[in-house]
Amino acid sequence: MYVARTPYAHGPGETPTGIAVRLAEQFIGRLNYLIMAVGAQRPTEDTDRAARALRLEQLHTRQARWWAVLQRHTDHRAVAVVYVDAVIRARSKAEDDARFWRDAAADWTARALDLPTSDCAGAMSNWDDLGVTDLGRPHLAETVPPVPSVGALR
Repeated sequence: MYVARTPYAHGPGETPTGIAVRLAEQFIGRLNYLIMAVGAQRPTEDTDRAARALRLEQLHTRQARWWAVLQRHTDHRAVAVVYVDAVIRARSKAEDDARFWRDAAADWTARALDLPTSDCAGAMSNWDDLGVTDLGRPHLAETVPPVPSVGALR
C-alpha cells in the first residue's frame, strides 16, 4: 500500500538542516505561486484593492521568514558565497515587497474612506481630489536652503 509523505515527514538520516532547507524550498515555491495568483487579480474597488495589497503583504512577509530559515540553516562554510548572498538578497527583497504592499494597503484603505493617502503614494495620491495641500508638514521649499547658482560659487 502506498502512503504519501507529508511535507513534514523526513527520511532516516535526514538532518535538521536538511529538513529546514527542504521545507524552506517547498514553502518558498508555494508562496511564489500564491503571490503570482494574487498579483494576477485585478480588483476594481478601492476596498478590494486594499484587501489584495494586504494579502500580498502577508505572503511577502511569510516568504521573507522562510528565506530567513534558509539563511539560518545554511552552512556558510560549505556553500559558495554567492549562494549566501543570493539568500540574503532574496530575504531583503521579500521584506521590501512586504513593506511596499503594507503601505499600499494603507493608501487604498484611506482612498476608500476618502481620507488623504500618504504623501509618498505618487500616482495613487488623492490629495488633489480632496483639496488637500498640506497636512501640517512644512513645505519642502521652506525647509531646504536654496541652492546657489554656478556663478555665485566663483
